[in-house]
Amino acid sequence: MEGVSEYATREKGRFLPWLAAPDPAFAGLAQEEWTVFQTYPQMLVVEHWTFLSDEWEMRICVHVMIPAGDWAMVRIRRRGESEPLLAARRETDGSIHAIAMEEYPSFGH
Repeated sequence: MEGVSEYATREKGRFLPWLAAPDPAFAGLAQEEWTVFQTYPQMLVVEHWTFLSDEWEMRICVHVMIPAGDWAMVRIRRRGESEPLLAARRETDGSIHAIAMEEYPSFGH
């Protein structure tokens, strides 16, 4: 995907297997064709990206720092629905865990 941050691409690759493992609804995410744009280009240090397919919206934010500050978060929802299905955070040690939806940062309100 041209113009996409290497950080966003790497984090999407980290989250996809984690998302697919417990929920068969997410198993096909890796095969989706994605359009991507920077959600909040004015934000520095934390990059915000939106990946869109015909069926899904996946938002990823990446804290572009060195360990121990290099976390990332994902929030995913079906297109056409207002509520996300899941949000998660990758810690600096690589572990990923679900988080409350309101923990995912949103600046559009």
